[in-house]
Amino acid sequence: MMRKRDLTKFLEANNNTGIVVIDDQAYEVFLSDKGSIEFSGIYWKWENTLVPSSHQDYLIETDELVKDYSSTPPTMSEEIHGMFYKDINEL
Repeated sequence: MMRKRDLTKFLEANNNTGIVVIDDQAYEVFLSDKGSIEFSGIYWKWENTLVPSSHQDYLIETDELVKDYSSTPPTMSEEIHGMFYKDINEL
């Protein structure tokens, strides 16, 4: 759990952007010019996919992080239950 002011400090130290994971969903957030935390509308989800082996003779099932867009991001309360990351590569 983190308070909004702590997340604000985290975003300021990270070029005003970051990733917040709420209910197992990773959302891109940024710090607005007015200092409020905003959702960009981008979220990331894991999807199962099949990729060919190095010799192309069989398929391997794996997970892939896929970018998607949301017109209804979650609301952010004063206390946030989730994890925070500098960017999507940290997930």
